[in-house]
Amino acid sequence: MIELSEGNSSEFTRIMNVVIDDIFSHFMEVGSNLDYEEIYSTVFPEHKQDDQISGKHDLKTLHRYIRDDFHHILTPLYEYVLYNVMYFVYEASDDGFNLDDIISEQLTLDTIRKLDDEDTLKLLKNTHTPYDVIGIIFEDIDFLEVGKMFEIYRNQPEVVTNFLHVDLDYYEELMPEDIKTEYQVIKNNITVYQPDKVEEYDNIQFKEVVIKMVQDLKHIIEHNKGYKLLNYSGVKSNEKDVQIFFNIMANLYLKDTNILVSQEVDLGRGCVDFYFSIGKKYRALIELKLDKHQRFADGINYQLPTYLMAEGVDFGIFVLICYSEHEFDNSKKLFENAKELSSEYEKDIRFERIDASGTLKSASMIKNKTEMGFEGLS
Repeated sequence: MIELSEGNSSEFTRIMNVVIDDIFSHFMEVGSNLDYEEIYSTVFPEHKQDDQISGKHDLKTLHRYIRDDFHHILTPLYEYVLYNVMYFVYEASDDGFNLDDIISEQLTLDTIRKLDDEDTLKLLKNTHTPYDVIGIIFEDIDFLEVGKMFEIYRNQPEVVTNFLHVDLDYYEELMPEDIKTEYQVIKNNITVYQPDKVEEYDNIQFKEVVIKMVQDLKHIIEHNKGYKLLNYSGVKSNEKDVQIFFNIMANLYLKDTNILVSQEVDLGRGCVDFYFSIGKKYRALIELKLDKHQRFADGINYQLPTYLMAEGVDFGIFVLICYSEHEFDNSKKLFENAKELSSEYEKDIRFERIDASGTLKSASMIKNKTEMGFEGLS
């Protein structure tokens, strides 16, 4: 049987493996009537989908792991395959492949006594489809995000290792050979990080470094292909994902300073996205919005000023992430809004827009200064 996360009883682990076996057996039966590439191959990473002999061997081995009496810890490849097998069965069934009957069969009086845990029993009774099982057996799904993590690693390896705490060595079998080679080259050339003395700032320097951080983030996204981390193959990150990315980059940028970064801070009138501070003396608020938000302009006109006044903070930046060229151009007027709002509320309110559309022209195609795409923070 496959080992689940720590803290699960042996009886719960046994029952879950019986359920997983039922799902996996269904997948194997469906695939046995079709050519290998039609179903079996699709649960593997793309660079492994052509190796039919290896693929069938891995499927049989994984099925044996589920069925035998030994406790097996799955490799990232087998986690990847099992996840996709279960998701395939869930998606391909009209009712999501209902598991109520098989779970009911397992919940005998003797089994319930062995579980001796109301929460575990409730969890089993609320497990109805393979999608529910996925949520139980996988603590995280990093094995599905190796491509995205490597894109970050290419330009900011310390973000992956020091802040995401991900060791890509563990996921090498999920990398195509060319990526695996590139990963080894990058890893071998990384200088071991040694923290320097922490920089301390006065109020003017504090404000300057926060502004510079936003400017540098804008530069990375627009001119160093950072937009691919937010707008990957046409899939645009939502606001929460962009906030996570921003939080990682801000903490990395300020790691050698005495500036504290806090996310989603409740100010009494709502939660501001980011709160930067050196004690209570020097503080800054950053509110972040996506251009697809129907009322993004309200973020700078009302939301950020409200937060600043409620908290008694004098400095704030409104950052707009633009996936559309049209909205990027259309938002230019907010630079003037920021100046007017600063005067009206006697606060230092700034605006920055970041072009994450990925449509900036190659340098060889540029015909005027506007197409160069460089601009400063208002």
